[in-house]
Amino acid sequence: MLSFILTIEDVKKRDKMEDLYITYRKELFYISYQILHSYHDAEDVIQNAFIKIYKHLDKIGEIKCKKTRAYLVIVVRNLSFDRYNEKKRIMPTEFTDGLEIDDTSLSLDEHVLNLERGKELAEALSKINSGYADILSLRYYYEMSLTEIGDLLNLSTDNVCVKIHRAKAALKKILSEGGVTNE
Repeated sequence: MLSFILTIEDVKKRDKMEDLYITYRKELFYISYQILHSYHDAEDVIQNAFIKIYKHLDKIGEIKCKKTRAYLVIVVRNLSFDRYNEKKRIMPTEFTDGLEIDDTSLSLDEHVLNLERGKELAEALSKINSGYADILSLRYYYEMSLTEIGDLLNLSTDNVCVKIHRAKAALKKILSEGGVTNE
């Protein structure tokens, strides 16, 4: 990973990437390892995550803030799930029996959702699919375009649109059940 950082010619970008890596590497590795249960796969995911993050480095303001941490967690978690699903397709089921993802990883959603506007919205977002919550966060909190989200999560732009539509519908349903009116 450090060799990738050293190849960045812009000194400001290189310093920013280095600070991100030093600040968050261990925590992001832990998140990935909790999903994959493999040291080498988690390391690969972290490396791929930082390469993807470099493409969207302009979206990151401060290094040590909740918004940056949440953004990095979303990227790493999605890449880890992609790797998990990829391995699940390749490996026979007899070898994947011990690789189930435990529900304790959902507590990360709660942390990400606490950054959203208002307690009601955070509660409603926690009740919908975590993938939907991530996409809504990337779209409206980080103000990423559909193309950027698709590139970051390895989805087509059409798929991103569909997921955003479904996420809004799920959120609207939960908010209406809770007595919150639409704005």
